[in-house]
Amino acid sequence: MVEEPNRQGSDRWRGRTIAGRYTVEEVLGQGGMAEVFVARQAPLGRRVALKLIRRDYADDPRLIARFEREARALAHLSDPHVVTLLDFGVTEGGELFMAMELLEGETLRARMRRVGALEPRAALDLAQQICRGLAAAHRAGVVHRDLKPENIMLTRVSAAGGDADFVKVLDLGVARVPTGTDHQTLTEHGKLVGTPGYMAPEMLLHGQLEEPRSDLYALGVMLFEMLTGEAVFSAPTPIALVTKHAHEVPRHIDTVWPEVDALVQQLLRKDPGERPPDASAVLQRIADILGRPHGVTPRAVALRDVDVNAATMPKLATPLTSSPRVDPSVTVPTFVPPRRRSGALVIAAAVVLAAALGAAVVVARALGARGDADDLAADGPPATPAPPTVVPPTVVPPTTLEPAPPPVAPVAVSPPPPAVPPVARPPRPTRPPPAPVAKPPDPKPRHVPDLTP
Repeated sequence: MVEEPNRQGSDRWRGRTIAGRYTVEEVLGQGGMAEVFVARQAPLGRRVALKLIRRDYADDPRLIARFEREARALAHLSDPHVVTLLDFGVTEGGELFMAMELLEGETLRARMRRVGALEPRAALDLAQQICRGLAAAHRAGVVHRDLKPENIMLTRVSAAGGDADFVKVLDLGVARVPTGTDHQTLTEHGKLVGTPGYMAPEMLLHGQLEEPRSDLYALGVMLFEMLTGEAVFSAPTPIALVTKHAHEVPRHIDTVWPEVDALVQQLLRKDPGERPPDASAVLQRIADILGRPHGVTPRAVALRDVDVNAATMPKLATPLTSSPRVDPSVTVPTFVPPRRRSGALVIAAAVVLAAALGAAVVVARALGARGDADDLAADGPPATPAPPTVVPPTVVPPTTLEPAPPPVAPVAVSPPPPAVPPVARPPRPTRPPPAPVAKPPDPKPRHVPDLTP
């Protein structure tokens, strides 16, 4: 943690050269056990952040061990989202120092004091970068144990869309390093390792060995503060604050997307086994949320995947600007599916139709015979007509009707009855020509006298 510097105690280093290569130019800040300066490294001329243990703690073996632990933790890490250690050594007066990359920007605490709550996407983007630094530390066996907004530095980098925030994780002074020799939960002067408002319940009450999921609890506290601009719990004393973190359930954040609130609630679970397994899992969760349109719920994502072609949709004469209202006075027709025709009814209709056709044929033949009789009366005795041929009615076999598919229209229209085929009049029979009548011979031959003179 870096605080505003104590100018009177820090000015003694201004202008001095430390370890023969670092010239102190200005005071940058101070923490509980160390002071931070801006120094220029010779012969490179590079500006660095020089961290020196405070003189009043220079002889304390436990603080010296803590200072060395931070240097070892940084030496194990090589990640863009963790501050880079450049050098470590002892001054001419016997004080320990470490040289780190010089960062320009503001802490996450200063950002939240300046702007208040962050936009959900901005908060998730910062949390995502913090997770990358934590994932690198956890892979190296390092547990930070003191994550809080004061130890998150926001620098500016150039990006395609303009300048963007770039996260650097700072201050690993109380980190657990891979040697496993420091599992102390209390530090000097009876203070807790870390900050009570960001410490996991298992670190506060049960004395359990810190694990990567303890850092995830602190991440959940910071994410809650970034989204709301408020602390998870507030209490007048550190003991009361520790009690709330150990026993009370944090409130839900109803001003953000449900997926984000669910992630925060899981990070703040009292049981470490109920939190995400590691920082990489949290990183994937955040990536999934940011990959959704506007961070909406999974139901909206499912609706997004439905392929709707606007060109095939019907055009509305009047666009709907609100939910349609139903007039109770309007009766909406109820669709009644058509009944399936009975087979007996179809057979009866076929018999009646065949009988009608047979009767029509008989009548037509009778009319044709009457016309022929009238014609023969004028020409002579008619020829004996052939007896009419009676055509028996033809029975049409029943036809099995396939059930029609359900109509789309709300009102079913019955199909028209089958058309009755026209009765064809049979052609009139050809009348044979009358037989020639032979003139009988004269029984008595007549004598014609010869009158020639």
